[in-house]
Amino acid sequence: MWGFSETTLYRWINRYDSDRDERSGASRDELAELTGLRTKVRRLEQENEILRRATAYFARDAAPK
Repeated sequence: MWGFSETTLYRWINRYDSDRDERSGASRDELAELTGLRTKVRRLEQENEILRRATAYFARDAAPK
């Protein structure tokens, strides 16, 4: 009727399911991007913490005595 066998349809469904994360429904590419973004956020948070501490350190030295 559709021009392909039930086996072909079964393989397509399995391939689609294996490319999706069962918990979130995200594809492998989306999960990889999410992991990269989380890594980047963690690095930026660390950089911000360093800058906050440096600012506090230099502000303490620059305060009038």
